[in-house]
Parts: sequence; C-alpha cells; structure tokens
Amino acid sequence: MINTQEAYNFITMPLILGIVSFIFGTALFFIAVRRKYQRKQVAGLAELTCSDRMVNTKKIEKAIRYLALVLLVSGFAIITYEALRMESQPSIGAESAINNV
Repeated sequence: MINTQEAYNFITMPLILGIVSFIFGTALFFIAVRRKYQRKQVAGLAELTCSDRMVNTKKIEKAIRYLALVLLVSGFAIITYEALRMESQPSIGAESAINNV
C-alpha cells in the first residue's frame, strides 16, 4: 500500500493549477467552436441583423479561442514541468510502495 503522506505529496498546488487551467481552456475552446457552429445555422443568421454585430461576434469568438489556446498550452506546460520536477526530486524519509513488497 502507498502511505498517505506519499500520496499527499503527489498532489501539489502547481499540478492542480495546471489541471484546472487545462480543463478550463478545453471548455472555452468547445464553447467558442459551438458558438461558431450555431452562428452558421439558419437560426443563428437571424440573430445577426446588422454587420457591426457580426464583426464584433467574430472578434469575440476569436478572442475566446485565443484565450482557450493560451490556457491549454500553459496548463500543459505547468503539468509537464511539475511532473518532471517531482520525478527528479528524491523521496526523503518516505518508503515507496516498491520497497514494501
């Protein structure tokens, strides 16, 4: 069995931040793609009665996609960095599950 302390040390704040930003970025990206798809349907075209609103809508969708991409990349980078940092850090004073066998 894995000690409780060893399992607790695995979950760190940067890891949680990376996972949350990755999930939030994915959700934003799907929202932006869904908005774009719904806008191109017949009911979506009826909402855009003037060309100014159409340009602003496209800019907002582009900004949401850019923000989602930044969140996805930063979340992935944080998770990767934290995983590499945890792997290179030796466990001090804690027995691993392999030693208990």
